Amino acid sequence: MTIKLHDIFVMTLIVEVETMKQKELQTLIEKTQEKIREFKVLKTTINDFKRTCAQLTNYFIEINEDFSPELADKWVEKHINLNSGTETEKRKYRYLRRNVELLKDYYANGSISWREYRFIKKEGPISEEYTALLETYLQFLKVEGMAQATIVFSDRVCRMFLLYLEQSDIWDFQNLTQQQK
Repeated sequence: MTIKLHDIFVMTLIVEVETMKQKELQTLIEKTQEKIREFKVLKTTINDFKRTCAQLTNYFIEINEDFSPELADKWVEKHINLNSGTETEKRKYRYLRRNVELLKDYYANGSISWREYRFIKKEGPISEEYTALLETYLQFLKVEGMAQATIVFSDRVCRMFLLYLEQSDIWDFQNLTQQQK
């Protein structure tokens, strides 16, 4: 088998592109880690971040793609089974998720803020009628100038109540009665 100069050039170019992708991801990781350190977090938090990033880097090398928030989310989803395992596995899943969110924040904004990331899917009514009613009510609370905490609490309580009504096949508020058990 004869290797031509053109083939060597193409193979070298492929290696250089893969190296560039790795360097771009590595730069993103380093910049995000610098920002995390500014929050004076525990050493274990930094170690968790490094561990996540090593695994994420391997993932992007395997799939031969540039970093993207969508692909990073897919990688996290591959680990969802950890969330139903032992407490240690649940913790691992939480820090995988959090660290990917921090990378995504830095990727999108060039900065991060140390905040709570919500991952709980809001369970609520499926019907268009109840969904529209809920959205209208939440919008009303915003217009009335209610505090964000009040709006969040109302959203959660109303979702549960409307979901209960929907599952109980109750569609008319006029016929609701108080029932003691």
